Amino acid sequence: MTFSKQLPSTTTLLDAAKAVGNWRALALSALTVLLSLLVFGLFASSGLAPVAFIGLLGGLAVLFYGLNAVGIMLMDDCRLGQVPSLRSAVRRALTSSHRVLAVALIALGGMLALVALVALLLVLCKIPLLGPLLFAAVLPLSTVLLGAAALALFYVYVPLTACAIWTGASVMQAVSVLLTVVRRRLLTVILQEFVLTLIVVVVSFVVGAVLMMGLSITASLSAGILGPQALSINPAGLMMGYAGSSHLLAAIVGGTLLAALAGIVPGLILIQGFCRIYLEASDSLAGELPTRTGDDVLNTAARLRAAEETAQAQQREHEAAQQTASHAIDPASGAPSPDRPAGARIEPTIGDVPAAAPLPADSAATPSADPSQPVAPPAQPPAPASPPTQQNLGFPSDEPPRKDG
Repeated sequence: MTFSKQLPSTTTLLDAAKAVGNWRALALSALTVLLSLLVFGLFASSGLAPVAFIGLLGGLAVLFYGLNAVGIMLMDDCRLGQVPSLRSAVRRALTSSHRVLAVALIALGGMLALVALVALLLVLCKIPLLGPLLFAAVLPLSTVLLGAAALALFYVYVPLTACAIWTGASVMQAVSVLLTVVRRRLLTVILQEFVLTLIVVVVSFVVGAVLMMGLSITASLSAGILGPQALSINPAGLMMGYAGSSHLLAAIVGGTLLAALAGIVPGLILIQGFCRIYLEASDSLAGELPTRTGDDVLNTAARLRAAEETAQAQQREHEAAQQTASHAIDPASGAPSPDRPAGARIEPTIGDVPAAAPLPADSAATPSADPSQPVAPPAQPPAPASPPTQQNLGFPSDEPPRKDG
């Protein structure tokens, strides 16, 4: 795909604002923030530094896995148009989020290896006479390599690593996909991320303006109704570890929730924007991305969508075949279709007429061996089958049975 065809797709990032309407992701984000703060607060209330540090690690772990679960929800929404349940998203996050850390360690190790290589080349530049000549080549080469690596690490690996894992890719698949994106679509991804950043800034400004205007009006009404003492700090109470009234403590808790909400809304838009950037990049590079066989999940959204469309087409064909079979009549019993109205006339078909039994070869119109016995008449062709009635269809009849002769 040429660069001129890649840029118009940047306008699709405006759809990332729909993440605000994803109530499951919004609820899980708020729950994640509250649980992480609660875990940290419970351990920090002990007053011991080691216990508070454990609480900090626990809060960060809750935040890490919760945000990955939110990312899985938003990725499935962009990729499949379906939002998984909270339980499914959390379960997938618990079983796959560690891959994000593995890819991050690999990327960091690659960056450190490149820095060590440049440092080794600079050490060789200390050689007399040959050193200055070597430095003339090492300087521009190392500048370009380190600059491109830092750019790729900051604009590709940091924001898009989790997106690759959310699609079900393994660690090595994610590394390979991101390397392909760096080689083929680095500039496009950077421009798309600049556009996404602008969208997030505008949305943050709107959310902040709404909260500030609402807070100023609410604070004025609260001061007039509850009284100025309800929301004021008592200087004498500071010496005793008590800062103010219960209304002031409630206001602090409510303000913290508002601040969390102000950060959740732009955060959801940012995550879904990164998901769209990754899916677009993987779609355009679907032919160059590595795949694995077996039970592994394919690493490109294009193949996932193709598999989903194939499954839907097979399902439609199966339903059409069942619908066609439901309108047919069973040739063996002549039973009407369940869709045929009761009492409708059933016309026999060729398949419904039983075939006549063949006559023995030595008894067909041959004269008897005894001349005193009359000659048997020739066999008559079988009479055509009568139209099916209630009796020959197996249904009970009100008429008495006929007697031959």
